[in-house]
Order: sequence, then structure tokens, then C-alpha cells
Amino acid sequence: LVDKEIKLDGRLDEPAWQEVVWTDSFVDINTTIIPRLFTRAKIRWNNEFLFVGAMLEEPQAFANITSTCHCNQGPGSKKDQVVYHDNDFEI
Repeated sequence: LVDKEIKLDGRLDEPAWQEVVWTDSFVDINTTIIPRLFTRAKIRWNNEFLFVGAMLEEPQAFANITSTCHCNQGPGSKKDQVVYHDNDFEI
């Protein structure tokens, strides 16, 4: 539980973030291959909010979604896209 101010500015050098340890490096949940790019996160909360800070190495940010995914054919499928087929960070 955090009792210090957290600014929503993308920086993790505030005292509230410095108190929190990083997660282990993320892994690929579908394979045993070690990811070539590094990702880790920190999580804090108070009585109102959950705060998530992350460090992601990604030199080329992009998305491949251009049409409805084969696994999302229900109502509203033209709007609802599945992003987890690409590399992504989800909360």
C-alpha cells in the first residue's frame, strides 16, 4: 500500500517507486525460448488505484492488427481486436 504521491508521468524514480522491487524478467508464456528483449514491472496500490510501472525494451513498436481475428467472431467483432497474437504488454 502506497502512502506517498505517485505522479502519472512515466518516471519510476520517485520515492514511492524506489521502495518497490522489480518483478523478475518476463518470459514467453507460449514457449521455453528466452525473450531477446527485456521486460519487467513494478506494482503499487492505494485505497483507490492500482499503479503499474514497466520497463520494456522495444526498438520498433508496431501492431499487426488490420482485420478481425479468427478467434473473435462474436458480436462487435469488427471493433474488438485480439492483440495478444503480437508481442504486447497487457494489464
